[in-house]
Amino acid sequence: MYTIQKRVNNNVVMATRAQQQYVLVGKGIGFKVYPKDLLSEERVSEVFVSSENFNLKTFVALIDEMSTKEVGAARKIIQEGEKFLNKSLNPNLIVPLLDHLHYAIKRFESRQFTASPIDWEIRNMYPIETQIGMKAIAIIEEMLGLRLPDSESVFFALHFVNIQFDDETISDTVAFTEFMHEINQIIKYQFQKELDESSSTYQRFITHVRYFFVRQKNGEDFKLGNEELYHAIKKRFHDESVCVNKIVAFIDKRLGITTSVDEKLYLILHINRLIT
Repeated sequence: MYTIQKRVNNNVVMATRAQQQYVLVGKGIGFKVYPKDLLSEERVSEVFVSSENFNLKTFVALIDEMSTKEVGAARKIIQEGEKFLNKSLNPNLIVPLLDHLHYAIKRFESRQFTASPIDWEIRNMYPIETQIGMKAIAIIEEMLGLRLPDSESVFFALHFVNIQFDDETISDTVAFTEFMHEINQIIKYQFQKELDESSSTYQRFITHVRYFFVRQKNGEDFKLGNEELYHAIKKRFHDESVCVNKIVAFIDKRLGITTSVDEKLYLILHINRLIT
């Protein structure tokens, strides 16, 4: 049993159970209910964990416009995403995902299809999240009878990339993907070779640069005092060091920063692994 905290509307209530707060959805569950009333599980069709940052106003507005099947499809997409990533995701993901699904359906109905200009980069940089995006397309077809274009999978994928980084937005993720594309081009040109973007080594490199990008956005310095080690590594891996200097020149100009010696050190080591 759930204990009612607040009636939101006739079909949505906030409730608690075992000291956890939930947003519950079900036909008529908010009709003539009051705080401290009990609500049985049988009357609830969808259960969402509520948190401090849960955007209840937007969530309720979306619920009012979407069918129960559409809400169920969004929930199923998140569940499948958690299986692919092998971890629980922030419950707040449901709000932007519902919003995306809502407008994806509207675009489908009006035959307004679009593709991301960085479609190829996203598919290569985030293969697992892209698989989740393709799974989302399959779930929508199965549950709603709509076959969205495959290009839509990239936009679903971005939500799952984004939610894994605190305080990141979709625009941050897109900006980083473009940023990473430029870095890839510098490495390929410097060493005249293609990178194996499906390798675990490349994925670790992306993760390192992503956290670097996040640190810079948040104004955080990464300084461990490894200057002596940096000069030794720089001497040992000369070509990688030349490449890193070009990357750092691009980064510093783009972000308006001065990259630390420690960041350069780790970039040299990552690039050495990439090309060997």
